[in-house]
Amino acid sequence: MEVLGWLLAAPAAVGVLPLAILLDNWPTKLLAAIIAVVMWFYVLRSDQDTRMLKLPVVAENVPAELAVISITPDQAEVQVRGASSRLRQRDYERAHLAAELSRATVGEQSVPLNIVGLPPGVQAVPSYPSLARVRLDKVIERKRPLQYVKAGEPAPDFVIESIQTSEPEVTVKGAASIVARVARVVVVVDVSGLNSNMESESEFEARDLRDVVVSGLTFDPPRVKVTVAVRRLNTRTVPVRPIVGEPATGYRIHSVRVDPPVVTLTGEGGNLDAVESVPTLPIDISGLRSEKTYSVALSVPRGTSVVGPASVNVKVALRTLRSGSSTTPPAGTEAGGEQPSGADEGAGSENVEPPPAGGEAGTGGATPGGGVTPPPDTGEQPTGGGGQTPPPAGGGTQ
Repeated sequence: MEVLGWLLAAPAAVGVLPLAILLDNWPTKLLAAIIAVVMWFYVLRSDQDTRMLKLPVVAENVPAELAVISITPDQAEVQVRGASSRLRQRDYERAHLAAELSRATVGEQSVPLNIVGLPPGVQAVPSYPSLARVRLDKVIERKRPLQYVKAGEPAPDFVIESIQTSEPEVTVKGAASIVARVARVVVVVDVSGLNSNMESESEFEARDLRDVVVSGLTFDPPRVKVTVAVRRLNTRTVPVRPIVGEPATGYRIHSVRVDPPVVTLTGEGGNLDAVESVPTLPIDISGLRSEKTYSVALSVPRGTSVVGPASVNVKVALRTLRSGSSTTPPAGTEAGGEQPSGADEGAGSENVEPPPAGGEAGTGGATPGGGVTPPPDTGEQPTGGGGQTPPPAGGGTQ
């Protein structure tokens, strides 16, 4: 009977015992539980960190018949929060603010912004812009002429013979207000250092009337084939012939030096064959009293061009005219703008009138017969003993 009574009382005792233990000194136990929960939240939040991101605003779900002209703002700073380890991963390439435009119409309107693409475990702090102003326009297509723009220069001794494109015109597609600005479509052809024919595929640039690039457009076809034909030029190196004017009264030309003494011409064969020398523009030395270096342009023959600078430096030196001396210029120069026979020879070196027997170098010294040194390469002789040299071509003063 005692055993039976104990078995009957056992279930009641088992239910009372845990409750008694729980209620024993319950204020202290409740305080401990509260402290544990607070500590758990503290530890959980202690691993949290924040970071500022600059995210782009991207238009999404734009209707096919519309194009985005502008969107404001186009980017915004967003504060994100998450575990420090996740924030350090820098996995934000796909994160952006999405502007939903599926229900947008032509004109300007406000649309909501939503953050898209944040890594798992990272949340945005709601302090970023919630709206964006978007302006849309209808999409149109127009044909525009295709032109090429040459960039650079081919290799030396080569010239561009022709540049051809596979398409004469291109279809431009985009917002109506942007397409209206397009005056032409160009393809930039770089021929730098080219020394053989070239074929390539190039992309387009749309430009307005001021030749400014217009962006935000698509092209059909997207690329064009460009064919460039080059050919080698004929070249010829010839001396420079300085055209020197008359000095002032009482002075004579002592020497003329040309730097560089020769130039290289390019052109068609027939044009080059006829060129024996290249003259300079006339040099006025009427105000010169000693010596001076002139930078003078070349008078390039028609049908040819100069390789390199089309000018030379001409140094002219004068001397005081002595009694009985001539103002005849040195060989290789022209006085008064006309060239004596054989004047091409010696250009580029310092030329001094060769003295006659008993004469003084470079001074036009008198000959034993009383005459003066004849002009170089004229083929004329002094007239009579004591006569003077006939004037050179161009009318020099004796």
